[in-house]
Order: sequence, then C-alpha cells, then structure tokens
Amino acid sequence: MVRFSTLAFTAALAAGCVAAASGAEAATLVQVASFNQVGSGKTFAWDGSGANAGRLISNSSLAVNPGASAYAAATAQWIDVLFNLNDAGLYGLSAQLLFDASAPSGAVSQLTAGAPIRQSDLNGAFQFKYTGLTPITAYGNTITTGGILLSGAFTHGWLSVGGTSGGFADSFALTGGTVTLASDIIPANRLFDGDLALAFTGLNQAAAITGSGATRQLRDFRASAGGVISAGAVPEPATWGLMIGGFFGTGSILRLRRRRLSVA
Repeated sequence: MVRFSTLAFTAALAAGCVAAASGAEAATLVQVASFNQVGSGKTFAWDGSGANAGRLISNSSLAVNPGASAYAAATAQWIDVLFNLNDAGLYGLSAQLLFDASAPSGAVSQLTAGAPIRQSDLNGAFQFKYTGLTPITAYGNTITTGGILLSGAFTHGWLSVGGTSGGFADSFALTGGTVTLASDIIPANRLFDGDLALAFTGLNQAAAITGSGATRQLRDFRASAGGVISAGAVPEPATWGLMIGGFFGTGSILRLRRRRLSVA
C-alpha cells in the first residue's frame, strides 16, 4: 500500500510540474502587436523569379499592373502603417514597415500547387519604426520618433495564396520556422518564441503557377496587407521556482522509496 501511494504521488507531482510549465506558457502567449496599412493601395509585392524561387517585399510604388521587369527591379520600401501595441493597450500609432523576404531556388516541394498554392522556405526580416511626433511610453520604456517598435528575423515562412487573397505565416508549430523578435520598447522577456502572420487581399492578378522546369514560379502579384505578431514570455521566477521545487520533490520521493525498498 505504501509503494502504491508513493508511486501515485510521484506521478501526480511530475504531472503537476509539466502542467504548471505548459499552463504558464499557454497563459503568456499573447498577440504582442498588429498593424494595418494606411490607405487602400497595394503595399506588398511578390516577384516570382523562376526555379520555384521569389521575393516578398513591402512596396507601394509599383504601377497598377507592372510588367515582369518592373517586379524584378523593385526593392523593399518603407510603407505607412498604423501600428498597435496590443499587449500594452496602445493602438493606432503612426509607423512605417520595411519587409523583405526571399525563397531561394529549390526543390519542386518548395512551391506546391494546391488550394491554396503554397510557396515555402521564405527567409527574411521586418522592422516597424515609430513615426509619430509625441514620445510614447509602455512597459516602463519610452521611445521617440525613429525608435524601433518591433523588428524580427525569420526562417522557413510560408506564403499561401488562392484567387485574390492569401497570407504569410511563420511559426515553429506551423512551418517549422523561427521568428526572432526585438524592440526598443517591448521588454525582451516578452518576445520569446515569436509568431508572425500577414493577410493579403485584393491581389491584382489571380494566384497561379506559371512556367515549368527552371521557369516554374508563383505568378507575380501586388496586394493590400495587414498582420499580427504574437509571442510567448520567458517564465517568471515564481514559475521556475515551482518547476524546480517539483523536480526536487520528485527526486526526494524516489530516494525515500529506494531507502524503504533496501530496508525491506
């Protein structure tokens, strides 16, 4: 009877430690920030470049229906957005976004024709800078015009499009990628394990795969965009204490059980 009680309590304690850790992580996973473009124009462009490759960039200066050479010559530009620090309750901040990502030439599996079409293995970076004239304060930090509200570098993102809409997503759980975040105003311990999602609407050309073999690519397009950035937080000291205490408690029970068995 003693053996059963000890084993049951050990299992329960171990389960409690895991639950505390996973519960803390789930509770601190939040939508850190979001943005909407200013105006109704096309603010993002995809430039397919053959061999299953291409670029996704912020750019609002291309013509209404640019030719292939115009897409190829386009560069990432700062675009005007309204930025929301959701976690801090600050909304509609004047800001600009610079986004630049690319998918290198790769295997056919990097560009899959389905519903929707998916372009995978996009790597790049983004940056939101504050353009308002009044300093803002959040989390005990203050930034002025030109300060970096949020920036990030990411790997293995997915661009998915169908018809005249689509999205871009990057997270370890969904794409196997990473999103590393930084900010002049958001504390680093609130930017752990980033998650990036963009939504595209009003594509100027319906999504399609063109060409074959070395010329195969996702068709060029321009679109309007908005997005959200989420992140988890590093566990608070109290949570780490609970977890460590649980591990020590489990070890003590196991040692006590071994002593009882040796006496018997």
